[in-house]
Amino acid sequence: MNLEINIFSKEKIQESFCRIAKELFENYRLNINGNYYRLIDIEFYFNHPVFNNDKYPHCHELQFKKEQWYFHGSGIDITIGQLGMPGGILIRDIARLYDAPMLKNDFMKEAIGGPNLVKTEIFSNFKEVFSGYSNIMRFEDIHSDRSNSYIKIPDYIIKTHRLGLNPNSDNKEDKFHREKLRYVIFPYLKNIRNKIQIATDMKTQFNLSNEEIKKYFGYKILS
Repeated sequence: MNLEINIFSKEKIQESFCRIAKELFENYRLNINGNYYRLIDIEFYFNHPVFNNDKYPHCHELQFKKEQWYFHGSGIDITIGQLGMPGGILIRDIARLYDAPMLKNDFMKEAIGGPNLVKTEIFSNFKEVFSGYSNIMRFEDIHSDRSNSYIKIPDYIIKTHRLGLNPNSDNKEDKFHREKLRYVIFPYLKNIRNKIQIATDMKTQFNLSNEEIKKYFGYKILS
């Protein structure tokens, strides 16, 4: 998995986010002691002082590294820092996968929504404190064995606004609380937040009609 950010322009940085999101959504599953999940909602945070002056990364020492787990008060990040620039991918929502070929619900047994609930779900699969056994927590590349991984390719990867940010943290020139740095798949799932905004962004991003969006969500969401 290549988590390298191309830092030579704002466009290249955002292209890197799109590439990484697509890879994580389509080709990787999360293995927690033999319990399997897929990512369905993530947010990117990365500060480049010139091209992406995003003030929202925590700047914890782990966020200046790459490919680390960063556990914090708001959830769990996959770190994407490099060259003295901090960054992380916040895991907002995950979905537990069936351990057999169940076609219903696009192979997803249960969706877990919200970064702290994701953290709770992950730790609920850990071994007992004094069991003496090690825990497994890792992403697995499944693209070469998709038939046995039960990972469906999403119809859409939607770019939309991040959630819960304080606009006062922005620079006067930048409005990063409105940047579309959140990536979502299967937005019809119950736990996915801000559905109307997501549907609006789908309409623009993929040139869909209200009727097409209604069919995808299963109900009328845009008037």
